[in-house]
Amino acid sequence: MLAIAVRLAQEIAESLKQSHDYEATATELAHIPVLLKNWQESQTDMLALWEELVQHGHLPERYYRASIAELRESNPELLPEAIIAIYQLLRARSDFDLPTELLSELLPELLVWAEKHADTKRSMQAQEGLSYLSYVGRRYDDSQRHAEESLRLAEAIGDKPAQEQAHRALGYAFLRLRRFEAAKHSFEQQYQLAETIGDRSAMANALGNSASVLIDEEKHREAEVVCHKQISLAESIGDTMGIVYARMNLGIIFAEYRRYDDSIETLEIALELAKSVGNRKQAGIILGNLGNYMVKLRRPEEGYPMLLTALETHREMGFPQGMTYWLNSLAEMYCEAAFGAGYPPGFLIDFVDMAPGEDWRKAVRRMAWNYAEEGHRLSRELNKYDTSYASVVVLARVEAAEGKKTSARDRLKEALTTLTDTLRISDCYVWLWRLNLGSEEEIEGYRRSALALEEEIYKNSPRPDLLAEIEELRRGEIASDAR
Repeated sequence: MLAIAVRLAQEIAESLKQSHDYEATATELAHIPVLLKNWQESQTDMLALWEELVQHGHLPERYYRASIAELRESNPELLPEAIIAIYQLLRARSDFDLPTELLSELLPELLVWAEKHADTKRSMQAQEGLSYLSYVGRRYDDSQRHAEESLRLAEAIGDKPAQEQAHRALGYAFLRLRRFEAAKHSFEQQYQLAETIGDRSAMANALGNSASVLIDEEKHREAEVVCHKQISLAESIGDTMGIVYARMNLGIIFAEYRRYDDSIETLEIALELAKSVGNRKQAGIILGNLGNYMVKLRRPEEGYPMLLTALETHREMGFPQGMTYWLNSLAEMYCEAAFGAGYPPGFLIDFVDMAPGEDWRKAVRRMAWNYAEEGHRLSRELNKYDTSYASVVVLARVEAAEGKKTSARDRLKEALTTLTDTLRISDCYVWLWRLNLGSEEEIEGYRRSALALEEEIYKNSPRPDLLAEIEELRRGEIASDAR
């Protein structure tokens, strides 16, 4: 490896202002000695500089791949430290846009090295990284397995901060696996360990995680209490993003109570806080949720531009996970307009490119289709089954309206084979019934299946919106605005 002067990121950034040479800057920043020095001394500056480089098309994973290849030949003893630094940087920079291909090579390589050298700490770090990588890839059983091994190793060497991280990772995996009691236990352990080591930020994180479990269990009263505890703790230590996440959870809770005004108020506070620390990704998420709640409050003229802005923010950032939600929300807005009683309002129709003499309903359905089709494509690429299903419903509704009932039926039946969530399964049967997709006997079977599932769900979670749909299914008469 050629010796070069090791400069801090702030100095490199100043040089970039003069040279505008993004390629040379990215190459220097990815040089392993530069990485290691900056990751120890100026992480924030380094992340900010990479963010600027990414805006000009220079992704860090491309450059670190080359640097690691060089390191293997010239200075292999630095390999473990370099892999850990690369993993931590990419995770800090990319969040859920993790460059999985590169890390899928580096983390197993680190694990092999650690086992060969009997290095328990490096093995622990590799297992923690593999747990997170599996989580991002939605392989939650693997994520649990790696987190448990990371915890075992952390306990063996008495590393309490690493134990806290392992319990956090276990809780995330259990939550996704819907093992709520196990998730709650892991987050309780996370809180206790964070308290032992005096990490109040991790304590606030654990409270937020516990609130998320309670929300998924639909224990909203308990979750609200935990959220307020998290806000108090986060405010006491100046943890702005901790406050943001707690208020985002509160927004969900208030929406479940149909307290949309309260939900909007708390989300508007969260939005300003996220903007104040330059967190565009979370700001986009909050703005999109605000848009959805505005629509629920029958203020779509305010919600629509929020959804458009959220979509374009995440498109510019290369955050397709967020895009899937806003594409679906926009698709559903146009779909409802196409099947509504009157002409769509100007804020919707003004964005529709209608051919001369074209029926406006057909043009609006095309807008719904375009948004849903992009959302479906991205969801499938990301293995996001929740947003994938939502887009399938819009696509099927448009197809049914245009006389393509066989295609609509096949689309929904294919979705049924992939769904595991009871509420979505019942919803799929509802749409097969509402859209009249099959013989009389099949359609009646869809109605009965949906009714049986929804009555069972309602016993455990009596929601007003579900009750209205149950009444519709009992009557066997499709609501006039349901298609």
